[in-house]
This record gives sequence, structure tokens and C-alpha cells, in this order.
Amino acid sequence: MTGADATPTPDPAADLAPDLAFDWTSPADEAGLMALFRDAFGADMDPRLWAWKYYTPGNGGMVARRGGAMVAHYGGQARRLEVAGAPLTAMWIGDSMVHPRERGRLRRDNAFGRLGRTFIEAVTVPAGPHAFVYGFPSPRAARLGQLLGLYARVDRLDVLVWSGPGRTPGRRRVRPMTLDGLVAAGDDLWRRQRAGLPRDVAVTVRDGAFLAARYAAHPLHRYEVLVRCEGWRRRPMAAAVIRAQAEAVELLDLLGDVGAYPLLVDAVRDLAVARGLPAVFAWATPSLAAVLPAPERREMVHEVNIAGPDLAANTARLADRCWMGGGDSDDR
Repeated sequence: MTGADATPTPDPAADLAPDLAFDWTSPADEAGLMALFRDAFGADMDPRLWAWKYYTPGNGGMVARRGGAMVAHYGGQARRLEVAGAPLTAMWIGDSMVHPRERGRLRRDNAFGRLGRTFIEAVTVPAGPHAFVYGFPSPRAARLGQLLGLYARVDRLDVLVWSGPGRTPGRRRVRPMTLDGLVAAGDDLWRRQRAGLPRDVAVTVRDGAFLAARYAAHPLHRYEVLVRCEGWRRRPMAAAVIRAQAEAVELLDLLGDVGAYPLLVDAVRDLAVARGLPAVFAWATPSLAAVLPAPERREMVHEVNIAGPDLAANTARLADRCWMGGGDSDDR
């Protein structure tokens, strides 16, 4: 639900055909989808990034059309999660957007609401394979989804900021690792992480397959990996995925032994200092932030919202129990 800034604004001049039709997208729709994205967000989407998000089996999008013209879109990426230790699949929602001419139609039957319901019902049980859909909508998109009865808030995502060198002893034993090396170690790192998690959290399965798809296959961003090894065989025990930006280093993911996360954060801080960058930042829900060093600054950037069947029960099940960060997003 990294959705469009879709708060309705009155548009009495809008005179669109009242009928709506829904269908799944295909690569043949790409030009129309890129135009809709530009109209909705005022920016361009790189087609390579779109293909990475939606052309993989299990992922995809749905559009609403009025008079044959695309007016709204919902996209989704299948994710494997564990909730309180139980495996399930859910769908991450991305690029939910509506044409500006549709934003004056704040009714339960508007394009955004009707497409959302149609998409969610198609991909969640009993019609589809997923337990629920979820994401990090913008504040306005979250309010719209909640007003339409589509979304429910289950958690918050904060940005944490650290500056200056780290302080944790042993951080200088952290070393770089290739993305291929991270993928190869991914299954073992996931077993270590899973063993150290609180028992009641909801977390993405961060095994080798996830790491290959999320980081190694990304068409635009170039990620770096820092790893803490143990024993004479130098077996990875914990790892951090980072991306250096112009003014800071972003910490995307922490993997492996949860007890080593403070050491990894401080190693990333040292790396930022060595590169002349003033800060390290990370997105984290409170459950994840609780095991990290205290940041110098912290503020909320997104809500975590869910939608789908049994909404009240799933909301209670996930409330304030999400273990999520920037790596759970599709745009970092």
C-alpha cells in the first residue's frame, strides 16, 4: 500500500463515464500504466523497476477502466511471512494510484474503493491464496483507505537516525560481503534470526530466496553487505544490508543473530564516518527498534496497514507486533 497521494478533492468539472471495468495487467499495458503513474504522482516510473515488481510469477496488478481508459491501479507482490511462528502468505501492496480526475469521487463505489475491494477479494482467501494484504501507505492514502473501509492500522514505521562513530566493542571485526555471498548464507542467517525473534511477531521470511529477489535482482539500486562471522571457518552469524546515498547511509536490513544487531548498526556508523557521510538512518517498527541502539532522532514515517478477510481478527493478531524495516518496502 505504498499508494498514491489519493485524498479526494472536489472536481465538479469531472465528467467521466460512470461504468468501471476491472482486469489484470500484463506487459502490454506498460505504456498506459507509466502514463497513469505520471498523472497520479507527477513523476516517472522506470519500466525496469515496474517489471521487477510485477512481472514475476505470483506478483501482478489490476486496473480500473472508465470508457476504456485506465483510471486506477493496485499492484501486489507475494510475500512469505511468519506470524507468531506460523507460516502464511500475504501480499504486499504497491503503487496503488488513482487518476487525479477521480479524486473528487469520495464514495464507497469510486474507482479507488471499488478496485481495492475487487483486487483484495481476488488475492485473499477464499478466492486467492493469501491471508491478507498489507503495506506502508502514505498518510493520505491510509486515511482514504480507512474511510472507505478497506484498511486497518496495525503498527507504525519510524525512521531512526544515528550520527558519529559507533561504540559497541567488536564492531571492527565486521567485514564486507558480496550479495552472492549473502544469498548463499541466507538460509542459515534466517534460521539464526528466527530463533532470536520474539515469539509473537509478524516477520517476512528472510531466507536466501527472499534476499536474491529483494536485493541481488534489484534493477536499479546497488546494495552493500557487512557481515559478522564466527569461528575459524568464518561462518556468517549476522549481516546488514545497506545503501550509500548522497547524504547518508541507509540501513535496509538486519539478518542473523538478533543479539549482534547493535554491533552491526555501529559498524555501519563507522563506515558512514569513513566515507564522510554525516548519518545513518533506518526504517523500523517499534518491535525491531527495541533491539537497536537508541537513535539520536526518531519520528514516524508510515503506518503499517492491512486489508482483507477477517479484518478485525487479523488486526488484533498483528497489532503492534510487526517486525519490519526498509527492506520490507519495495521502493528503498
